[in-house]
Amino acid sequence: MKKTLFLFVALVLCLQLRAQVGLHVGFFGGGQYSMILNDQPIKTSEKGFKYVATFGQTYGFKLGYNFVPPIGLHIGAIYSVQGQDYRSQDSLGVESTTSRRSTYIKVPILLHLSSTPGPVMFTMEIGPQFGILRDASYTVNGTAISLTSPTTLLWKPNDFAFAWSLGAEFGITKGFHLYVQHRGDYGLFDFENKRVSENNVLFFSPERKRAHNLTAGIVAGLSFVITGGHSKVTRHYKGHTWRNNWR
Repeated sequence: MKKTLFLFVALVLCLQLRAQVGLHVGFFGGGQYSMILNDQPIKTSEKGFKYVATFGQTYGFKLGYNFVPPIGLHIGAIYSVQGQDYRSQDSLGVESTTSRRSTYIKVPILLHLSSTPGPVMFTMEIGPQFGILRDASYTVNGTAISLTSPTTLLWKPNDFAFAWSLGAEFGITKGFHLYVQHRGDYGLFDFENKRVSENNVLFFSPERKRAHNLTAGIVAGLSFVITGGHSKVTRHYKGHTWRNNWR
């Protein structure tokens, strides 16, 4: 009876293991908190900078390959709406709310790590991410500012970031998983275009500090696992060895 039970458990573990090795195709979406890390108003005449909580959305597609159960390489294409709102006061003490929004297409290349394969697995991903600016807006009290050039020129066309995710993955079947993750990224370089000018005057003050993008969100997704190639697992129990091979 004990041997039968053990063989059954070993078989389940092996099938779960097989489900992790191979091609992973996934989709996800959710909300995110975003910030622009620079606590200075755009206009040098403004005072009393105050961050306002700013939220956006993120949706994505990912494609990855797990070489062995706990390790893989995953890439993706992510649509991200982000930015920052802040309050400030002019020289007369009148308060206003400035809103900056940007839309990026992000391409992360992430090292994927997971816990021991099973019905519930913990996952972590880290790596570089390349961002492509698609759209941008800049409003004050809900009214778009007037510029002689496109708003997108206030931002650099690309942003390079460090990206990460932490979460749990649930094996519904051998080839179909659901997962919940915290995903985020931090821009490594100043994304504002400090060279842009309006009427031959620099838009940003030469003394302005660097500005970095930051996002942190919760997403839910689904993943399809397409196994392939040759996998071998060895299990040891009380002096006995089992080897399982699949093709």
